[in-house]
Amino acid sequence: MTQKNLEAAVVFFVVAGGLDFVDGAVARLRGIASRSGAYLDTILDRYVEGMIFLGMIFLDLPEVILPGVAWVFLAFFGSIVTTYAKAAAKEKELVNQELKGGLLSRGERLGLIFVALGFGIYDPSYMYMTYVIVVIAILANVTAFQRIWSAIRLNR
Repeated sequence: MTQKNLEAAVVFFVVAGGLDFVDGAVARLRGIASRSGAYLDTILDRYVEGMIFLGMIFLDLPEVILPGVAWVFLAFFGSIVTTYAKAAAKEKELVNQELKGGLLSRGERLGLIFVALGFGIYDPSYMYMTYVIVVIAILANVTAFQRIWSAIRLNR
């Protein structure tokens, strides 16, 4: 049954990603783009990512140094802090423009989440899926620290 849920997760993930990719372009094309829409888009992006990670904590992920659920938490936490570091730097007026970059920006993170889900479908032990989650957890947090350091450095 879990396998079918992962397949559904991949379908919904692809649909959500596709809609996220085109919604802003359609709004700009139709002349209805707004700051409120861009803001809501960013918030909803976090919810989509959070729902995927939430689903992962219910899988029987193997232990890789830490329990699998801990890696899922660290991956989600790194994802959130990466985004928050960018927003906080602008809010606190450390930078004039949005911080971007780092090892694992949103696009790369979503690609790795897709790979993890794919491994989960084809490997019932979830070992390869867990390895990808470990990579996401480490690189997302490294990216958060890169953005924090960048904001501080740019403010000097």
